[in-house]
Amino acid sequence: MIAPCWKEYAFSRGAFISRVGKVEDRFYIVAQGVQKLSFPHDGADICVGFAYGGSWSGEYGSFITRQPARFDVVAVTDSILLGITHGDLQRLYAELPVLERWGRLIAEEALLGRAAREIEQMSLSAGGATNAW
Repeated sequence: MIAPCWKEYAFSRGAFISRVGKVEDRFYIVAQGVQKLSFPHDGADICVGFAYGGSWSGEYGSFITRQPARFDVVAVTDSILLGITHGDLQRLYAELPVLERWGRLIAEEALLGRAAREIEQMSLSAGGATNAW
């Protein structure tokens, strides 16, 4: 019931997986490759993180809220992602309530990752790590 909902998607280096302003329709798990999560600001591309083998990828906030993405997700290397559509995941949650726990764990991981990035941004200097750790 679950496996047929996950499809394999290949992205070449430099390809956009998610784009600012578009609603993300898929949640991905990285099978292979590296992706960069960033947003445009004052003509610069501000990197906020990376996804790599075994981690999730895509614009999760947009996927969950069904609102336009605030971040671009770009393949840094040729990438293979396993993706599930929002509709399929919602249907599976309804049919297999135990999967909602999996969704909660993903959300928790996303929240913890954001907290770690915020701490790094506040405690690391542009020239390298401070002695805060």
